[in-house]
Amino acid sequence: MSDIADAIEFYRGALGARVLVDTYEVTGEVADSITGHPGATMRMAQLGFDGDVGGFVELFEFAPAELSPAD
Repeated sequence: MSDIADAIEFYRGALGARVLVDTYEVTGEVADSITGHPGATMRMAQLGFDGDVGGFVELFEFAPAELSPAD
């Protein structure tokens, strides 16, 4: 999915996830080092799962959308 809000709703609706860390923007050196593109921005959120499943998932949305993490 290209939109973090849609991804959050999918995980909540389909898998019963709950939001642990609401969506926030990441910029500067952190975003640059993750994407490998100077000046990149990204949005992140963290979702958790209760019960036997446990664990969590981190969601990332890159701006512009064509950016992806560096290899």
